[in-house]
Amino acid sequence: MGACISADARPTEQTFLVKGSEDDVAMVSLNQWVLCIFIFILFFVDASYMTSTAPFLPDWVESRGLDSAWIGAFVGGQTGAMLIGMTAGMYVVKLIGNANSILLGVFLSAVMCLGAALVPPLLTGTAMGVAILMFRSIAGLGDGLLQLAALSTVIRILPEKDLPFVTGASEGLRALGGVAGPFLGGWLFQVGGYRAAMAVPSIGFLFCFVGILLLISSVPATQKMVKGKDEASVRIFLSKPPLFALMIYMFLLTIPFSLYEPSIEPHLTAPPFDLTPGHVGNVFGVTAFADVIGAVSAGFVSKIVGQMPIILFCPLSMMSAIAFLIYGPQTIVCFSVALVWISFALYPAFVVCSQLMMRVLRSYEIDPKDYSEIIAAVVMGAMTSALSLGGLSGGFLLANLGFNNTWLFALCIVIPAPILIVICFHPAVMGRPLAKLADVSTERQLQSERRMADENSKNSTANDGKRDASQSLRSA
Repeated sequence: MGACISADARPTEQTFLVKGSEDDVAMVSLNQWVLCIFIFILFFVDASYMTSTAPFLPDWVESRGLDSAWIGAFVGGQTGAMLIGMTAGMYVVKLIGNANSILLGVFLSAVMCLGAALVPPLLTGTAMGVAILMFRSIAGLGDGLLQLAALSTVIRILPEKDLPFVTGASEGLRALGGVAGPFLGGWLFQVGGYRAAMAVPSIGFLFCFVGILLLISSVPATQKMVKGKDEASVRIFLSKPPLFALMIYMFLLTIPFSLYEPSIEPHLTAPPFDLTPGHVGNVFGVTAFADVIGAVSAGFVSKIVGQMPIILFCPLSMMSAIAFLIYGPQTIVCFSVALVWISFALYPAFVVCSQLMMRVLRSYEIDPKDYSEIIAAVVMGAMTSALSLGGLSGGFLLANLGFNNTWLFALCIVIPAPILIVICFHPAVMGRPLAKLADVSTERQLQSERRMADENSKNSTANDGKRDASQSLRSA
């Protein structure tokens, strides 16, 4: 494994060499490993909460005087708030640090869970709809913040060369939470009603809050915001052709995935399939488990074949899967195979994308750890915005184009993705070759550069203090 880690590891803490060599200078403390585990649990809890309302909320809302249009408003409001939370999170993390940002996001999510459980049952009609929308939107802000802060913390703590394995495992847990959410939500609603189904996820958030609070000293501090610096760093990041291309790439690849709910369910419940909603749920369950397998295996596959082959193969595989979905045999088995195929094409790309962004930054002689918040915001923001756009437009496309043409449109959207990658990663466009994959020597070199930068910063601060003291004496 590679070397690296935060300067926050205390000498008195139990630590583990990331590579078993006496020459390696960087260690990961036990507390930091435990912190990462709590973050992975948080991803599971968060994903299960986001999907837990699917089995009961539409019917419950309609039974209390609202039409189905409010469900779209709830989803759109929460997703839009997540995007705002992720965008603002880049600056919030700089102001209050990684750990405090995670805690703030978890706190908002937990409180809004309880609020959404306690208040709406006391209301009816429009007042109830507005209350649910408010609670879900504020929860979306917290969710966007905690996702960005948590992912950027993992990027800061762990060695770059091992992040594909760790990110794959965390995304596998997130996908597993997405599978478990509807089952848990439906069961809780049957057992305890609306309040129980909405309130229980707050217990999971509270568990993660306490664990992260106890480990807060293990989280690496981020630089305080300097006027003009953070805006410039975002500008620098997006000015690099490969990084901008990866952001657009993730957006394009997520669009077909976002069409699942608005287009797949109506298609499967109509002829020739005539499935019940329960059977449709089983199809989605199989697809979700494919998400888990795709995410977990991505790190191992990238270790064998490299990152660029995965990035180029995934959109080609997705286009093939969509073509099979449209033109293949119209049987439920073939349909399920196509959906699983699409999932295998998306999740490996997502896992590899953030690590490839770090590699691009090293190509431009930029320390990727300094850009961890921006990497998290760009990758997750691109996916969330695509999910929001597809979710809102999927019904319109299905009604006006029909199922086959809607998915043919999705196929056409994916076509530019590999072309964009090939062009923007060409050395003539990059202005330099792509840096090699991170290894032990890379991690050791980056660690040495970070220590030198820290020493220079301390010396500069000390010199500034002496200069100010000298000026004060002369003034006196």
